[in-house]
Amino acid sequence: MEGTGGILDENPEILMDIKYKAKIFYPQKGKLLVGKITQVFQTHVTALVFGQFNALLWLCNIQSTFRIDEEEDIYCIKTGQKVEVGEYVQFEVAGFEVESEDNYQIIGRVEKTEDQGLCELIKAKHNLLSQFQALEATLMENQEKIAEMGE
Repeated sequence: MEGTGGILDENPEILMDIKYKAKIFYPQKGKLLVGKITQVFQTHVTALVFGQFNALLWLCNIQSTFRIDEEEDIYCIKTGQKVEVGEYVQFEVAGFEVESEDNYQIIGRVEKTEDQGLCELIKAKHNLLSQFQALEATLMENQEKIAEMGE
């Protein structure tokens, strides 16, 4: 903030011009994201995207890539690797669940494709961008859109 603000009449608010920079995360359906797995259940897997945004991968949306064994653990079909907390998974944005302004989740799916699944497999095959490089690219793209809207 720069300068001073003015109090008009008897209003308790101060009116002033401000400038700010905002970083906006706007995932779109069909785009790929990377999330760190935080919980594994019989019905779904949860992941944290960029350390802030919750993603929910329902079992019905990941069955082409992962399976459940008799002990109800989830495994990668390709490698037999157990899906565990702390692993990274790349998934496609399928939609969103919004309960309130500050309570929402990304709904993801993992298809049987070369660029989705546990990240160790993906990185080895495709040398994908790191999670932070992907975030930076997304933020830059969104900042350009904001700049265009402001012009």
